[in-house]
Amino acid sequence: MATQAFHIAQLWLDVDRPIQPRAPRGGRGGRASVDPSMADRQMELRMVPPAPRQPPPPMVETPAPVAVVPPAPAPVVQPAPDPEPASAALPFAAWLLDQTSRRGTLGELAKAAKLDRQFPRMGDADAVRARFSAAGADGDAFEALDDAELEYGRAIA
Repeated sequence: MATQAFHIAQLWLDVDRPIQPRAPRGGRGGRASVDPSMADRQMELRMVPPAPRQPPPPMVETPAPVAVVPPAPAPVVQPAPDPEPASAALPFAAWLLDQTSRRGTLGELAKAAKLDRQFPRMGDADAVRARFSAAGADGDAFEALDDAELEYGRAIA
C-alpha cells in the first residue's frame, strides 16, 4: 500500500468544475456505464490550488498640496527709549570674563572664572562671590574679586 503525501494544494475546492459521478472501481473496464441508482457509486472531488497571490502595488506618496501664504507685513519698529547708563553696561560676571587678557590678579581671576562651568556668566558681583564661596575659594581670590569689583565700577562709570 503506497502512501500519498498530503499537499496543501489539495485543500482548495474547484468551484468552476462541479462534482462528477464516476463508475465504481473494479467495474467492467472502460465499458461500465454510470447508473445514478447504483448504491455504491463514487464521487470525484477535484481540488486545485489557488492562484498565487500578487504582491500589492507599491504605495506612492503624493506630496500634500502646498498652501501659498502671503508674507506678513513688516512689523513697525518703535525707537527704543534711551537706556540708563548703568543698565546698559555688561553685568559684572560678563565683564570679568572679558578680562582674560589683562595682567595680574584680575587676569588670573578672569581665566579661572572662564574655566568654571558653573560660573554665573550674567550674574552680578554677589552671584560671583556666592559661586566663589561654594567652590571653596581662598582669601586671596576674594581679595582679587573685591579689586575687580572696584575696577568694574570705574569701567562702567
